[in-house]
Amino acid sequence: MKLLHTADWQLGCAFRSFGDRAAKLREARVQTLRRALEKARAAGVDAFLVAGDLFDDNQVEPALLRRVADLLAEFPDVPVFIVPGNHDPASGPGCIWRRPPFDQPPPHVRVFTEPGVVDLGPACLVANPLTQKLSTRDPALPLGELAAGVPKEKIRIGITHGSLAIEGLHQPNDHPIHPEAASRAGL
Repeated sequence: MKLLHTADWQLGCAFRSFGDRAAKLREARVQTLRRALEKARAAGVDAFLVAGDLFDDNQVEPALLRRVADLLAEFPDVPVFIVPGNHDPASGPGCIWRRPPFDQPPPHVRVFTEPGVVDLGPACLVANPLTQKLSTRDPALPLGELAAGVPKEKIRIGITHGSLAIEGLHQPNDHPIHPEAASRAGL
């Protein structure tokens, strides 16, 4: 099984401190996503994972949403799985995941707006999206409940977004993930 794991693309980032170079930086991120998808295709991955923050926020330009959806559509042979993060949470009336074009993504793209499990043959992807910008709750906790329903012979791959809860090295309200979260959830 081959996976390509990514996170924190933050497409549409303003880069305000970079002045007239900001547009070039935004474009570079989109082109880097294209190159990552090309690498995924060449490697024949079973899943291209985006573990949060594909977009910088839920107020990015609609043209960027369309451009990214069109880019993903160019790679129908690369299964893409997106979990919303704290920058682009799956909540609120302006949620990008509930409006066009991501309300109906290409068939090979799955956006987890709710916790869920997807069968990947020998494995199952167990996903929990974020629904808010800040939280003191470990977003990996629901993964254990979800994984409990996965047949024992399957590999359980967990995906969520947050920060590793290492004492003194994380913000308590930044979706702290316990260092032993994967073991505790049976992933």
